[in-house]
Order: sequence, then structure tokens, then C-alpha cells
Amino acid sequence: MNEDFHQKLKSCFARIRVLFSSDTIDSNKVNAAMGDLRFCAKRIEKRGSRKERKILLYCIHKILQFIKEDNREKICSFTDLIYAMPDIFIGKRNFYSFRDEIKAFNERFGESCFENMKNVQPFFTKKAPKNALSYFHPDADKTFKANYPIGYVVLVICGIFAFILPLIVYTIYLYSLGENTETGGWPVLAIVGCIIMGVGLFNIVAAFIGQYLGHILTAICLTVGGAFISLSVFMTNHPELYDEKLSIYYLVSLIMLLIPLLFYPWFRSSLKSHLSRLKRISESKINKYMKGSKNFWWYESLHKEVGLGLLYYVNKIFTILFASTLVLTLFLGFIKDMSLILCPMNVILHVLNAFMILFATTRDNLDRYGKPFVFIAKRPNGGIDSFIFDIFLVIFCLMIAYVNILLFGDVWGISLRFKL
Repeated sequence: MNEDFHQKLKSCFARIRVLFSSDTIDSNKVNAAMGDLRFCAKRIEKRGSRKERKILLYCIHKILQFIKEDNREKICSFTDLIYAMPDIFIGKRNFYSFRDEIKAFNERFGESCFENMKNVQPFFTKKAPKNALSYFHPDADKTFKANYPIGYVVLVICGIFAFILPLIVYTIYLYSLGENTETGGWPVLAIVGCIIMGVGLFNIVAAFIGQYLGHILTAICLTVGGAFISLSVFMTNHPELYDEKLSIYYLVSLIMLLIPLLFYPWFRSSLKSHLSRLKRISESKINKYMKGSKNFWWYESLHKEVGLGLLYYVNKIFTILFASTLVLTLFLGFIKDMSLILCPMNVILHVLNAFMILFATTRDNLDRYGKPFVFIAKRPNGGIDSFIFDIFLVIFCLMIAYVNILLFGDVWGISLRFKL
């Protein structure tokens, strides 16, 4: 059933609530509202999912039963209870979040509504729900945990096991190969695949808590993760197809490209803060100047308007260099001679990332404490800021550049390690 239908059903519940809370009841309007509810019930019976039929049909049949009993107070309270239940199927709430309201209604009227729905059952959807981000909040499991304290612990254990299961199986496979088997860098790819596949399996377990992120995510994780693992196993079993040192450089370089990708949104956020505070440009004006792909990625209009200075060139070089490095590494990184080009590109990219992190940390410190570096300070949200952490992040990015150089040297049989 689509969102329009669920909104229509909510409006039917609301109309029933209004009709029975008024001083006088219009029987014609009540009959019309009941007719709409019966029509909705027929549509749910024909087109609704199993979960929709179980919950929404129960709501409709129960409200029709209370109308026949002609208990206005019970009708109004029950419609208040079930009004938001269609939101379960458009991704705004889950069934467990109605626990307190159901309990209060049953105690007030001596009813046992929804008693047959207390068993833990998975709730699957094709796409991620609209409130998916709320699943990552620390209190997201609070209601389910209160309802099923033992079941919650069991599901957490099952979720963790599901997440690490591919990694366990792959570890057993590696162990069976023996110590002298050449694997090159392919275990790195397999480990990434195991993590991706583990996310898909964990997502299936999460459906029992009402926090499923959709069939699409599960399918992508299982397919991509499985493909990575399969390719890794195939290449491990055919060492004649690859150069061991080059395969390590290829796969590790690709994975290390995730680091600047993770930090880049932080730089952009700090740059927006920089424009708002130092250049005194409102957020709405910034958004206006960022329409269009060039303006969004490279701040072309903003640079012409206020002048971003060095930050403009750093951002533009970084975005072009990242895209170029990723594409060339992905499609040509397995060619030995390409490492002569890719190594300098990777090093420059990670050095730029270190500079961008330095800018982001100093900008954030200026916003919070009025100075670019702090020895140690507590954030309003309880976190800790310190120049030690800031320096560590910068050194971390520079170390990634150094690792790339070391692996490049291994490809060409040159030792580039510092000797103490």
C-alpha cells in the first residue's frame, strides 16, 4: 500500500474521533465514515502486506466493534491510540513504540487489545524507512528492550554473530590454505567483502527489532560483499594471474582512498562555518551560490563573490585529484607501470587531506573556544577536544601517504623504509 492510502486511513480514524467527540452524533456521517473504513479494509485484504493485514485490519475491525457497542469514550480513546499506526508502514514509527499507549488503553477499559501481537516478529520493507536515521540514536532500542529484555539480548548476540559470520568463515578458509600459500593482497579485499556482507546479515536480524533498512540495502550488501569475497578466493587460488606485491599495493591504495572521502564532509562543513563567521555570509546566501555542480563542488560563484583564497584551490585540486585517482586506481591500478603515476597522486591527495583536516579542526576550535588550538576542553555534547587529537589526525593522514610510498617501493623492489 502506498503513502497516500495510509494518509487516507489516518484521516478516516481522525474523522471517527471528531464525530464521536461532538455533542451530537450525525448518524449519516458515522455511516459514511464506517463505509470508508470497510472500503479501506477490503483494499488492505487484497493488496496489503501480511503485516498490514495483521495490524491495520485489526485496528479497523476493533473500531467498528466499539462503534457497535456505542461506547463513545472508548471509541475516542481507541482512535487516539491507532491514529498513527499507519505510520508504521511509511517508515515513521514501529509497532513497539505504541507499547505504553496500548498498555494505558487496556488498563483503562479492561481490554486486551493487541495481545496476540506481542510475539517478536520481523518487519521487512523494500526500501529504508523515512526515520532510518533514528535507528542509530542511543535510545532507538529503548522501547523494544523494555518489552522484551531477554529477547533483546538474544537478538543483539545474533546480530553480532551475523555480522562476524562471513569473517569467521573466511578466516577458516585462510587457515585451511596453510602458512606457505601466497595470497597477495586479496585477503584485504575479502575482509572488506566480509564486513559489507556482515552489514547485510545484521540488517536481517535488525528486522526483528523493527529497524530493518530495506531489501535494497540487504541485496546490495550481500551481492557486493559476496562478489568481493568470491573474487578474492578465485585470485588466491590462481597466483599465476597476479603479482603479489602489486596486488597488495592495488587493494590497499583503494581502501586508503576511503579515508579522505570520510573526512571531506567535515572540511566542507567547516568551510561553510568559515564563510558564515569570517566572511559574514548567511547560510541561505551560501546555498543560493551553490546551485549547479561546479558551484556545489568547487564554490565557483562564492569564490568570485567573496574570494576563498587558498581554500578554493585546495578544494578544487582535491576533488579533481580524488576522482582521477579513484578511477585510475580502480581500472588501471593492476598495471605495474601505472604505479609510477598513481603513487604521486595518492601522496598529494593524502597531504591535501591532512591540510583540510588541520583547517577543519582549527575552524571548529575557533567556533567553540575562540582560539585555533586547545590543550583540552569539553564539548557541550560531552565530547573532548584537544590539540593532541588534532595533531594525531593530521599525522595519521601523512602516515597513510607514507604507507603508499612504502608499498610503491615494494612493487619496484626498492626499500623506502626509514632506518633508525
